[in-house]
Amino acid sequence: MRQLNIEVHDLESVFFDELAARLDVFAHKRGENIFGGHGILQPDGKIVSGGSTSADFGVVRYATSGATDSAFGSGGIVTTDIAGQNDGVAQMLLPGGGQILAVGFAAQTCNGTCGALVRYNANGSLDLTFGTGGKVRTSFTLFPWGATLDAGGKIIAVGNSGALFAAARFNADGSVDPSFGGAGGNAPGLSTINFGSGNGQANAVAVQPDGRIVVVGISAATTGQSAAIVRLWP
Repeated sequence: MRQLNIEVHDLESVFFDELAARLDVFAHKRGENIFGGHGILQPDGKIVSGGSTSADFGVVRYATSGATDSAFGSGGIVTTDIAGQNDGVAQMLLPGGGQILAVGFAAQTCNGTCGALVRYNANGSLDLTFGTGGKVRTSFTLFPWGATLDAGGKIIAVGNSGALFAAARFNADGSVDPSFGGAGGNAPGLSTINFGSGNGQANAVAVQPDGRIVVVGISAATTGQSAAIVRLWP
């Protein structure tokens, strides 16, 4: 699986014109730059990008030419409200079978910011076999910045829970995996790490061949930021 973080200033001008004219969903325009969320390449070469639009999840799919894909959603665009507050996509994943998984956040619904996941069918409709009506919102505080899938199809989202480095794991159907985390007063499915030096934030995650989980991010203190790396048992 290849992943692509899309930045508009790296794209050819024709593609940018298409994006600027038809895609101000999920993006914040600053002069000639649009800052969106995360993008991923499908095996057929189509590009799926997600972010936030009018405080909702926004997902857009492009054909290989850069034109929006009319076979996806409405004119290539799908928007999904999670909790009526500020929602946004941090990471796009491809679980297989043509499905598209968006991992992000839903603000102010769990005494802070909750993790949120949405799974779409290939045509952009919600996959009703996932979570509740295609959507999942955590009951614990989690602001995801990255996510991945393990070999068994489980979803691992990483970010911060309050000021702590955090990782959460979900089963393939969107339910929280109670076999992960839960120590130190955390809810089942959530693991937090306190580096003892200020705020922690996990930004990326990878799964080793033996199943162990490597999480990379930062630990911030008054003296500055330091790189932070944690390896977790599966």
